[in-house]
This record gives sequence, structure tokens and C-alpha cells, in this order.
Amino acid sequence: SSAVSQLNQFLQDPSETHLRAAKRVLRYLITTRNYSISYGAFTPNVKQHDLDMMGMADANWGGDRNDRKSTTGYIFFINNGPVSWTSHKQSTVALSTLEAEYMSLSDASREAIALTHLYDDLGILYTPPTINSDNQGALSITQNATNYQRSKHIDIRYDFVRHAWQQSKIEIEFVPTAHQLADILTKSLSPALHQRCVLGIGLD
Repeated sequence: SSAVSQLNQFLQDPSETHLRAAKRVLRYLITTRNYSISYGAFTPNVKQHDLDMMGMADANWGGDRNDRKSTTGYIFFINNGPVSWTSHKQSTVALSTLEAEYMSLSDASREAIALTHLYDDLGILYTPPTINSDNQGALSITQNATNYQRSKHIDIRYDFVRHAWQQSKIEIEFVPTAHQLADILTKSLSPALHQRCVLGIGLD
């Protein structure tokens, strides 16, 4: 998903380098065509009739060397199986890692609310979705309005995550970078880290 998102930026004037990268993506798809997703495992302390929704949000600060925009990546799990994910370049330039991660959290929170609306319409019970981030600063801005000075320059639309959290529509938690599965959606990883994320997502 991350590689395709990056390649999409060069559809107008691709080079041989981009063609080689695209072929590499196709080779990866061929070798993983038998991978599948398993659902049904419940998280402890969650009622068996509830859907357990959990998301992970991450950002690669200034990852694009041409315009220095960051990449947002998030993935949502229902009963330990991925159901929704994205990898896309942020629309504005983030001034810090904290800002990029906060913008990623906001994008993820909108997806979380959309998922809850779907389950409301279907009459399905669920627990409030939890979004995990590996950036303590972004979590602090969301949970503590006194940190407004650190974020007042950020586009107001990204404050959606703060309002969603205050209204208990979502939960947010810290996850160590070593356990951040959304890394696979924001940057190129070493084979070992890539495989760790693949297994963590539940693909096999």
C-alpha cells in the first residue's frame, strides 16, 4: 500500500526507476498471493457479543524529499483482523514529528467514527475504538487542552481527534514504536521489520 501510494505520484511522467519499482511490487504480490486474513479472535475483557475495534496510526515526518510532506498511515482491526487501512501523503507540510503524528491521529479518528456509524446502522454492538500511536506528544495534545500553544498553528480540521476523544467516541493509547504495525504503511522497511508487521497484521 505504501509503495503503491508513492508510485501513484509519478503516473504522469514515470521513469525507468519507477518501472523497476512497479515490477518489484508485482513480484511481491505474486509471492504473497496465498496470504489471507483471519478474523474471530477476541481481546480479553471484551464482551463476546461486542466487536473489538482497534486502530494504529503512524506518520513518516517529511518523508517526501521533493515537497517535505509527511505520509499518514493507519490500519483498523475488527476482532484482530484488518478491515480498513490507508497510506497517503498529508496535504500540508508538518513542522515536526509531533504535528505529523497528530494529523495522522486525526485522519484515523475520522475513519474510526465512520466505522462506528456503519455498525450503528447495522445494529451491531461494539466497544469504543482504541487508536494507538507511538508519539507521546501527539497523545498529550489530544488529551490536554493546555498544550494548545504547541498546536494552535495546525489546521483546525485536524483537531477533530481531540473532540472525538473528549466525547468518548474513541480511546487513544500509546504503543511502543517496536509494536507500531502501521509502520508498514508509512515507509520502506527492512525485510525483517516488514515481515514483523505482516505477521502482526495477521497475514499468513
